[in-house]
Amino acid sequence: MYGEKLSVAGFFGSIPDIVSDDGDHQYTIDKAKAYAEYPDTRAVALQDRFGGWIRDDVKMVNDTNADQVTASDLAIREARNRVDGVKDVVPIYVRPNTEDSNTLQNNNTAISNYANNQIAKWVQKGGIDKEWDAYVKKVSEPTLGLDANIKIWQKWYDKYTK
Repeated sequence: MYGEKLSVAGFFGSIPDIVSDDGDHQYTIDKAKAYAEYPDTRAVALQDRFGGWIRDDVKMVNDTNADQVTASDLAIREARNRVDGVKDVVPIYVRPNTEDSNTLQNNNTAISNYANNQIAKWVQKGGIDKEWDAYVKKVSEPTLGLDANIKIWQKWYDKYTK
């Protein structure tokens, strides 16, 4: 299941139909075949839903997804490098109690309802530059619960990490 060829085929597509085995841990994706049916999603195989492992020394030729991921990563790399994985991130094991979870969910619903409608408006009609300050002010209003959510998460972060 975790063999190199099986993993490459599971992630990128059938060998030799979609991907050729060039030897020495190198494979070439036939772009004409791989993306013919799924040009929008580039989903030619199981991709990130497959059970397998592709070693770092495996070279994939014509892997357009890797190029897109690398470009996206470069855009945020500097900011991400300044994130402290302990002090700046709530660990996955931090779990608020039922009462606080309900408050978080209700507040998130209110925030999302406002934010999603505003974003849809900007996508359709523009105006984000003119309306940004008003948007931030509205999201920060106590009625939407953003500050309450921050306080709840801080409380539980402190409980679990101290």
